[in-house]
Amino acid sequence: MIIKIKNLRLHTIIGVFDWEATIDREIIINAEITTNHLAALQSDELSDTINYEQIITKMKNTVANSRFKLVEKLAQTLM
Repeated sequence: MIIKIKNLRLHTIIGVFDWEATIDREIIINAEITTNHLAALQSDELSDTINYEQIITKMKNTVANSRFKLVEKLAQTLM
């Protein structure tokens, strides 16, 4: 099963140049998460699958509390 997070809009400071450190930018995150959902199908319990809210909260906290020079590094950190 693939779980998709679409158009999660967050604000951060990102960039290589000094002037970029003063600009708050909106970033848009789209993610696809592959999961084994068989246990959740049997149990119907959240503990047997991925909690979307926890994933989104972790993404928000990572973006809010970190500074990156490269978008690539931010994307890797969110994985």
